[in-house]
Amino acid sequence: FGNRVPGALVVITTPRQGPGSFFNGSRRAVVLTDERGRASVELVTVGNKGNSLTINVRGDSAACDSTLNQFACAADEPVAGFPAARAKAKTTVTIRQPEVSLVAPRPGTRLSAGQRFAIQANTLGVPVGTLAQLKLGDAVVALGSVDSDNQLLMRDISAEPTSTSRRYALLVGDLPTLPIDLTVASFGITNAQTSEDTLKFSIASGAWAAGTRIILLRNDSQVLQTPITRPGEPLTMTVPLAPGIYQVRARLDGIVVDGERPYPIL
Repeated sequence: FGNRVPGALVVITTPRQGPGSFFNGSRRAVVLTDERGRASVELVTVGNKGNSLTINVRGDSAACDSTLNQFACAADEPVAGFPAARAKAKTTVTIRQPEVSLVAPRPGTRLSAGQRFAIQANTLGVPVGTLAQLKLGDAVVALGSVDSDNQLLMRDISAEPTSTSRRYALLVGDLPTLPIDLTVASFGITNAQTSEDTLKFSIASGAWAAGTRIILLRNDSQVLQTPITRPGEPLTMTVPLAPGIYQVRARLDGIVVDGERPYPIL
């Protein structure tokens, strides 16, 4: 009748096949109301069991009692003029499955080995602080966590070459692994041929765009540079024969990236 009744039994149930249950796995909970006449219990949502959860609640005392249980009392009892008692209630909750959507890098992105990039993703229904791992094949190459804005950001990641069996993927908590459509091409000196007075270097040009300056260094000093004119194709750079530690460097729009490894000439 609208009165607050402490210590009253309340039964809360969820559908047997629905996407929610109580912590012990049961679909039925029996609880007592507190001093304010309120009964509460926590539910756990279950993935892949649907997206709507109907919760039924009812007072569960056997008979009308004017002081302990009014759920079973008819209208006008125990005092004339009271509205009809409410013994049952129902509510429907929409369940949204946790999701991770990748913002960057965009699908089809191509990078050169050594380039720096960031992982940015939006999450839905993922708790703040959930650990995220960026994996390349079986190796973990970066870590992050979901922030208070439901976003995930991993900065300053050094790109490593990918292959059909070695790809980037994002793992957030215990959600399914999210593949990342990112290709990283090798960049660096792959071979050197010597003659009586020249060195001829073969260079994997990575994924650098046309116009990128490729600089050849010996002992950290520039000896030659050339622009990329045909992206993706190998380069050849020929210099006078001299011993030293050779390296290539790419420069474009203020971005400077060294090749994968130095190449010694004895």
